[in-house]
Amino acid sequence: MKKQADKAPEVVAFLFYKVHFAFAKTKCITDYSKASLGELVGYWEHFSGFKMELISHADYLGSTDENLKIASDREKMVTDYVVSKGVAAVRLNHLSKE
Repeated sequence: MKKQADKAPEVVAFLFYKVHFAFAKTKCITDYSKASLGELVGYWEHFSGFKMELISHADYLGSTDENLKIASDREKMVTDYVVSKGVAAVRLNHLSKE
């Protein structure tokens, strides 16, 4: 059994990538955002142990329930996109916010 001191330190890095959608839309990632996600996928390919937390938001307009649904749908769209580019879904954590 390894002692606490023998364990490798956890490395935490914060990478911020904005993915833009049209107002109240969830199905269309912009070309600009696809380019940003392509760069992020490159990190995943380079760092095999790298895990990512995807945090999706909607604006403050509309009801809380509507905004949470939009944020959740956008997160799923981004997840599906990066998985389609070869990122294993188990390497992603998800959080949707208003």
